[in-house]
Amino acid sequence: MSFYHQPYPQSPLADIVVLIAGDTSMTDLVTALQAAGAPAVSAASNKCPSDVDVSFFSLGTDSFQHFYPSPTLKTYLSSLTAPTNLKERDAGTAPADGNYDLENGTIDASQYFDWRTGAKKAVLLIGNAWPDGGGLKNPGTSNSAAAISAAQGHQVTVFTCLTPPKAPNTLDPTVAQEYQALASGTGGKFFDMSSGTPTASDGITTILQTIICALAPATSTQTGGSGSCDSVCDSFSSVLCVINLLACALNKAMDSCCPNAGANTGCDCGCGDKKTPPPLWGSARAGRMASIPNLMSSLPPALTGHPNTPAQSQPAKQPEHA
Repeated sequence: MSFYHQPYPQSPLADIVVLIAGDTSMTDLVTALQAAGAPAVSAASNKCPSDVDVSFFSLGTDSFQHFYPSPTLKTYLSSLTAPTNLKERDAGTAPADGNYDLENGTIDASQYFDWRTGAKKAVLLIGNAWPDGGGLKNPGTSNSAAAISAAQGHQVTVFTCLTPPKAPNTLDPTVAQEYQALASGTGGKFFDMSSGTPTASDGITTILQTIICALAPATSTQTGGSGSCDSVCDSFSSVLCVINLLACALNKAMDSCCPNAGANTGCDCGCGDKKTPPPLWGSARAGRMASIPNLMSSLPPALTGHPNTPAQSQPAKQPEHA
C-alpha cells in the first residue's frame, strides 16, 4: 500500500512505513502529511538519489479515511500473515488505547510488512501520547525493548516524532524519553514537535528528507563534488585540448622515427582559441556533443586513418659488413 513512490533508476531502494496514532487529535498532522508529503519525498530523493516507497497507516481506529484511502496497519498486515501473529491491539477491545499502540506496531511492521528485496528499511512513528497505549506520562508499561529488538532483527531503523497533545494537556518528560529511546536504540532519530514548533508542514518535510538521506546518503558524484560528472563536463574543452596536444606529440614522434611515412609533418598544437565551455544542460549540451566529430577531423591522419589501411613501412636496414 504505497502512499508515494518516487522511482529513481539505478539508485538504492528505500522503504518507509509511517505509523500514525489513530486518535482524531492527529488530524492536523495527517493534513500536513497529505499536503507536504509527496513534495518532500520528491525533493529528498533528488537530493539523495534513491528509489523511495512510502506507505502510511493509522493504528487502532482508521480516523482518517476522508484524508487518504489507507487501511489500518493491522488490517493491511492481516492480508500478508495470520492475524493471530500480530501484536497490535484493537482500539475497541484493548484495556489500553489501541490508537497509540505504536510499539507493537513497530514489531508487526518490522516482521510482516512486504518490504522490497534489498531495500533500506525505516519505520516512522508519529504520536502525541505514550507510545504503548496512550497517556500523558509513563503509565508503568513499556514495550520498547521488544520493539527495538524486532527492528534490529529485521534491519529496520526507527524514527520517532512527538507532536502536541490534545489541548489543554501537557506531556510529562517521560513520554519524550520513550520516543527518544525507540529511535536511538535502532540508530534512528527523534523529532520533538510537541511544543508546536516547527509547524506540522515544515516538520514533515524535514523528517522525510532526513529519513531518505539517512537510508540513501548522497555521494560526491551525485552532488557535483570532486569527481562528479558536472566537474568533468565543465572542463570538457580543456580535456579536448589536452587530447589534441597528445595527438600532435605522437604525430611528431612518428615523423621523426618514420620520415618516409607521409608528408604530414606539421601540427598546430595551440589552444589559444579555447573558449569558455557552455552550460551543461539544455541545447548547449547538445551542441557540445555534436561538435565531437569536428575534433576527429582536426587530428593527424596517422590517428584518424581507417584501422584496416596498411601502414607504409621503412625499407629494411641492410646488415653491416666488417
